[in-house]
Amino acid sequence: MRIREPLALIALSFAAAAQADCLMPPGSVEIPDGATASLEQMVEARDAAMAHIGALEDYIECLDAQNQQLGDDAAAAEQRALNITRHNAAVESIQATAESYNRESRAFNAANTDD
Repeated sequence: MRIREPLALIALSFAAAAQADCLMPPGSVEIPDGATASLEQMVEARDAAMAHIGALEDYIECLDAQNQQLGDDAAAAEQRALNITRHNAAVESIQATAESYNRESRAFNAANTDD
């Protein structure tokens, strides 16, 4: 029985370390109003959006890898459910960032069309 306690503590410390490796990228991307933004502002916004989306994709990969390493006990099931919630939040953030940039990009293109 004494061997199991240290093993349980070791397992918990590895789980905590694995959780610490997956950090949600902070913040969001500020997308300028496409109707009034300059080309430079739109390029900067595009680059920032792509970097943020890339960081979110890395975060999702980390969560998925973490889920594959989890065991089958109740604590692992709880962590897996939390990771799935975090995964879904990251996907929603990716979609919101892309939709916002695309909307303002269309507005920029409409405002800067030479007809």
